Amino acid sequence: MAPDTVPKSAPSGGQATTVLQFTVSDTGIGMTAEQQTKLFSPYYQCESGIGREQGGTGLGLSIVDGLVEVMGGSVSVASEYRKGTCFTCVIPFEADAAISDEEQPEDGPPRQNMDWRGRACLLVDDTPLNVLVLQRQLEKRGCLVLTATNGHECIDVWCREGHRLDIILMDIWMPVLDGLEATRELRSRGASQPIIGLTADVTHTVAEQGRCAGMTAVLVKPVAWDQLERVIVENTFSQHC
Repeated sequence: MAPDTVPKSAPSGGQATTVLQFTVSDTGIGMTAEQQTKLFSPYYQCESGIGREQGGTGLGLSIVDGLVEVMGGSVSVASEYRKGTCFTCVIPFEADAAISDEEQPEDGPPRQNMDWRGRACLLVDDTPLNVLVLQRQLEKRGCLVLTATNGHECIDVWCREGHRLDIILMDIWMPVLDGLEATRELRSRGASQPIIGLTADVTHTVAEQGRCAGMTAVLVKPVAWDQLERVIVENTFSQHC
C-alpha cells in the first residue's frame, strides 16, 4: 500500500509536523492473539522450525520496532488466524516552516556542511540498536566506524587505533565503566580527539558532569542528525580541518 502523509500545521515561525503512515498486509497464515503479543520480542518466531525452513533469526520485527520508536513513531499489527496480517507504521517528521524570501536572514555564515569521507569515528554505546542507527548514518556518509560497548573497550580501542580517530561519540551511562570515567581516563592518557557525550538524561547536571570529565559537548538522545553535525562542526572539525 502506498504511504500516506498527513501534514499538521504549526504556529507561525514554528515547525510543521508531517505524519508518514504506511501499511504492509498479506493473505498468509495469520497469527493467533497470543502470537501477536510476543511478535516484537527479540528472537521470537511464531512457528518453531521456521528459521530452518525459511531463514531468519526472529530479530527483524524487534529491530523495526526499536528503530521506529527512536524516530518517535509506532508500529501496530492486526491479524486474523489463517486469513492474513496487516502491519501499520506511523512516523512523525518535523520540518522547518517555509520562510519567504523577505524573511531569509541576510547576515551570518551559511550552515557548514560536514564531509565525513576519510574520517574515523569511535562509537561507544552498550545498546545495540543505538549503535546500529548511528553506525549506518555515519557509514553511508563515508565515515569509518569503530565500536565499543563500554568504557573499558573504548580505552582498549583508543590505545590501538587512537592515532587515526577523528572523533569519539560516547554514551554516558554504561556498565563496566561509564562514559564519564572513560573520558577522564582518555584525557589523562593524552587523548585530544573531540568526545561528544550522548545521554537520555535531560538534566543539566549530567551535561555539566560530562564537560567536567573532559567531554567536548553533551547531547540528549535521540539526537537529530542535523544537531549532531552542527555541534561537531562548531566544536571540532572546524578546528581540525
